[in-house]
Amino acid sequence: MGREESRKKKFALWLRLWKYLDEYKKILVVRCSNLTATLFQDIRQALRPLGATILMGKNTLLKAGIRRKMEEPKDSDDDYEIRRQNYRPMPELDKLIDVCNGYIGLIFCRDNLSEVKDKLKEYKCIKGAKVGVVAPCDVFIQPGPTGLDPKQTNFFQALNIQTKIVKTQIEILHVTKIISQGQKISASECALLDLSLIHISEPTRLGMISYAVFCLKKKKKKK
Repeated sequence: MGREESRKKKFALWLRLWKYLDEYKKILVVRCSNLTATLFQDIRQALRPLGATILMGKNTLLKAGIRRKMEEPKDSDDDYEIRRQNYRPMPELDKLIDVCNGYIGLIFCRDNLSEVKDKLKEYKCIKGAKVGVVAPCDVFIQPGPTGLDPKQTNFFQALNIQTKIVKTQIEILHVTKIISQGQKISASECALLDLSLIHISEPTRLGMISYAVFCLKKKKKKK
């Protein structure tokens, strides 16, 4: 992609961002890690009837766009004519910049914030663990046969998981918590989760997780 084309795409994203900041009353900031492209498209379509709009982009690009929205237009600016039409001081956007970290999305809503949040909870997917990723929930391994041969017993012992040998395969004795919410996943834990015949309990389901809500001050209409 050429520099000029990249600049045009960046400005097109900014124009959408500025438009939504002027039109909508509330913003739901969501983490978008572990989402497949198909699932994300399903979420986008499900939110349309609720009048909500999702804006995705690199957090550095979104931050730059928000800062530009906050700046008072000057005659010397290339985008002066575009920005001066709807400019108003928006100091509340400083807090929005602070949370634009990681892979996030901005969902612009009107007054139906609770409906949007409930709709998001309907969409979850199962994703494999990755080394260094922060676990969004507790993860447990259930007792029972693993289908693994006795040669791999040392692997379970290193993780303090009690096992026994039954009919030439390893069997886990007790429900064991291997990952806590907020913990970074290590290589050993990741390898354990990748063993295909080990059953992992339901809390490994991941989805969009809302973690911040912002209310915007609307521009007063002139009488």
